[in-house]
Amino acid sequence: DQMTFFGGLRTTGGVQLLYGTGNNGLLFDFGIPHNALIGASYVFTLDPVRPTPSRAIRQYVLGRMAPPLPGIYDIEQSQLLEHNVMEKVWNGLKFPHYENISLFIGHMHQDHMALLPYAREGITVYMHEDAYALYRAIVASGEYGDTKANIVPLEDLAIVDFGRFKMQLIEMDHNTPGASGIIIESQDRVIAFTGDWR
Repeated sequence: DQMTFFGGLRTTGGVQLLYGTGNNGLLFDFGIPHNALIGASYVFTLDPVRPTPSRAIRQYVLGRMAPPLPGIYDIEQSQLLEHNVMEKVWNGLKFPHYENISLFIGHMHQDHMALLPYAREGITVYMHEDAYALYRAIVASGEYGDTKANIVPLEDLAIVDFGRFKMQLIEMDHNTPGASGIIIESQDRVIAFTGDWR
């Protein structure tokens, strides 16, 4: 078992934890820190600053706002990531490698889901079914782009078996539909992730 912390330790929002064992990893969540959300609709500024669309992931990763895991991003975006540059920016952090990485999104606030439009085609993303319904509405409104990822909506208390570990979704009390945490259980340990818990 290994857990790698990319975000959330010294930031408000933008929690990015990668848990893995064997060939499978699970990254939760998939947003960016609040201080990186300048230009988002709820931050009022005279000169909004947004990433360059064709290089957004490179800018987020090199700004330490997105996890340095090229395999989880859109192929065109991930081709702009150079391993030696990422290592320097991330202070020599050893990037774990898993054959299969899935994503879990706790809820539909930007600091938990803002990177979803950049997920690579076919990567599996788990979220509560109510959060998924809200995401569809957000995309329909034009607030965020759609994703090429394979989203799997889950009911409360649903269990996903990854082989050497299991994940159970637990609905939490937060101010958005479908806000959830997870419990990860392996042979050696149990890990609880509450997400945002009011």
